[in-house]
Amino acid sequence: MSNQEQTQSASATDTDNFTLDLVAKEWMAKKIAEEIERLKKQGAKAVPLTVKNTSVVLDEDTDTVINRIELNTSFDFSRIEQIMLSPPQLYPHNANLQFVFVLCFTCLPHPLIIPYLYAPKLVGKNLLPRADGLVENTLKRWAFINDKMERADHVIHEFQDVTA
Repeated sequence: MSNQEQTQSASATDTDNFTLDLVAKEWMAKKIAEEIERLKKQGAKAVPLTVKNTSVVLDEDTDTVINRIELNTSFDFSRIEQIMLSPPQLYPHNANLQFVFVLCFTCLPHPLIIPYLYAPKLVGKNLLPRADGLVENTLKRWAFINDKMERADHVIHEFQDVTA
């Protein structure tokens, strides 16, 4: 199986990538703060985690996308029992990217909340005919990596809409 790491930067130069990363980091920090405050007002709590870096791993043999997130924590991500995603939001600084909150539930009383900025479509081998020539990132496969470089892979088998 051949894997290709694709970074989620939209610009061609390192300077542009660095600027995008700084803008994205600040924007996501604001979004997390707003969400934590919103949850607090509803009497709920989530533990925000700091993202070190993200990428996607594209299995070109199957056109399968794995969303890889390296986080600034020693938490053992193999303890995740359920993953929920917020509805996707448009990222205002790049029309090719979207944003979700990744909620990870464990046996602990409060879920972990992770900001995630991603490209909803990627270029792949196209084993299946697609009109636009792109592979959809379904957000179903995840790889979480902690400070100890321990990786835990998870799959979301189905999505259900939840309304408040």
